[in-house]
Amino acid sequence: MPPQPSADRAAVPPKAAPDESPSEAWPRFEVCIDGRCPIEDTLNVIAGRWKILILWWLQEGELRFSELRRCIPSITQKMLTQQLRQMEVEGLVSRKVFAEVPPKVIYTLTERGQSLRPVLRSLYNWSRDHPRQQ
Repeated sequence: MPPQPSADRAAVPPKAAPDESPSEAWPRFEVCIDGRCPIEDTLNVIAGRWKILILWWLQEGELRFSELRRCIPSITQKMLTQQLRQMEVEGLVSRKVFAEVPPKVIYTLTERGQSLRPVLRSLYNWSRDHPRQQ
């Protein structure tokens, strides 16, 4: 872990990029105190090979488990179950079970999950604008 900034450095205001107003400046590392960093906290919630894809597909509305599997064919049933459970614990996904035979389970994004839509759109735009390098 990087050393914590000294008290006098923490008082230095962040500098804005040329195209940003001072209020839009990127926060400096000094906001990461007591071993916690907002970026790290966010990555702990959404990181992993599958979570972003699951969020992407669920942003359009509710999906059944089998529909999600079809949207992400390379994910195993076990992994999809694990990821959805973690996302439910993190408050990103809501799970609704219907008492039917066969069982019907529907997943939707919670308000917290919906709040990631601009992030997903930014990731999509970045990928489109920066194709994979071979």
